[in-house]
Amino acid sequence: MTVVIFRDHILYYTLHNGVNAQGKIDLFSDFVEGDIEAGDEILYVGTKISDVIDQQDFKEVESMLKSEEVSLIDFIHEVVTNRLDKKHIGFVSQYTVSVLHTQKSKGFKMPTRLGRL
Repeated sequence: MTVVIFRDHILYYTLHNGVNAQGKIDLFSDFVEGDIEAGDEILYVGTKISDVIDQQDFKEVESMLKSEEVSLIDFIHEVVTNRLDKKHIGFVSQYTVSVLHTQKSKGFKMPTRLGRL
């Protein structure tokens, strides 16, 4: 499995985890090092993406993300499926990190008199 992170439309992080060599991934932090920021585009591909996509392809992705011609997952899916037999691709998924702003909830006091039993 490979994770690729684009930040501000530029390739920021990529890592391949060979499940047989490194074992099961239990936590997101076992796979991704560093901070995740709002707006990050996180792509998971169920194959070793460096065998399929080279640096020139990543430059094309960066350019595409800046111009918003096509979505990241559509582009990656097209490239990967054109270059690999589908049986060699476990999955392709994309997530965009966003921030949910919440208001602090108002607290309330529990009654102090519970009465007699």
